[in-house]
Amino acid sequence: MRKEKTSLLNKSGGDRRQKGKQKMKLNHMNKTIELTKTENRAASKYKSDMCNTLNEVRKEYPTYTIVVTKKTTKRKSNYHGLNYQFMEKYIKAHDENETIMKEFNTLRGKDNDELSELSMSASYVEIKKWFLEKYPAIAEYDKQISKILNSAKAA
Repeated sequence: MRKEKTSLLNKSGGDRRQKGKQKMKLNHMNKTIELTKTENRAASKYKSDMCNTLNEVRKEYPTYTIVVTKKTTKRKSNYHGLNYQFMEKYIKAHDENETIMKEFNTLRGKDNDELSELSMSASYVEIKKWFLEKYPAIAEYDKQISKILNSAKAA
């Protein structure tokens, strides 16, 4: 029996050997054809698959303009400005009986007893996690800021 050759083209017409999927999009609201930077580079090579695909799309939508989109990264909550100094000031302002400040100093290895001089402090990531668990209002505030910024980007 003879084996049939399988096509290198996938269902969307793209070449399987490409590193990523084709992300060309039609934005009907803005009447644009959106390409990634990589797709634009590939489309600039005459008679390439991407060039041919783009030409077909342009024939179907002659009034649409071509736009190269930038890769957008979602804002990861990094709590900019949440350093030890800020944590210490915040704890002092909100800790009435100073038990949380004692915990904070213990985590930082800054207790006034002899054992703390010999012990290691917790990492910044561990202390930040502890702080955000003790004061969830800080995390909520960061979420509000992210929400405002994301809605401003969408507009």
